[in-house]
Formats: sequence, structure tokens, C-alpha cells
Amino acid sequence: QRRSVAVYSQPDGATSWERHATGVLGPDEPKQPEFDAAAWPPAGAEPLDLNGFYADLADSGHGYGPAFQGLTAAYQLGDEVFVEAVFPGDGEDRVTECAAYGLHPALFD
Repeated sequence: QRRSVAVYSQPDGATSWERHATGVLGPDEPKQPEFDAAAWPPAGAEPLDLNGFYADLADSGHGYGPAFQGLTAAYQLGDEVFVEAVFPGDGEDRVTECAAYGLHPALFD
């Protein structure tokens, strides 16, 4: 069954909500990536500079806590961006944190 989804936020002290994204979620046929997943990063992808990335986001009003600061590398190929991310915690804490979700919310960012 497919379902509509929308993502909203409301800054502290604000009286209205702002919609950031809409979409449809549901089962689909598995698809193979359009790039060679065995070759990482994808051929021709250019590395992106992440120095100051989270500080810049915070300066623009989008503060991310430690659980959502997992980007370790990013690459751009045309209009696509590929990232490497780690989840918060160590060892068993990380396993417990990730197991609590079907898809960890940090991956949506």
C-alpha cells in the first residue's frame, strides 16, 4: 500500500509550520543501482568538501545534533550526490540505536 508523506518543521517560538518535502512511500520492485556499486566512489564522481558543513547548516538555522552528524564523505556526479555516513555510538550502542528503526532517520537527511 502506498502512502503520502510530508515533512514539516517549526522553529522554536514560531506559530506556523513550514513544509520541506512531500512524497509517496510504498513497496516497489527492487532496482539495481545505475552505477557500479562495487566501485566506490562511483567513477567520475568528484569529492565534495565537508569542512564546516554542519557549522554552515547551524548558521543558516538548521542545527543537527550528534546523532545526525554522520557524514564522513560526499561525492557529486552530475546532479546526483553520493555520501558515506556513520551512525552514532560505538559497538553495541550503535547496533541498538540502528535496530530501533527500519530505516534510521539520519539517512533521510
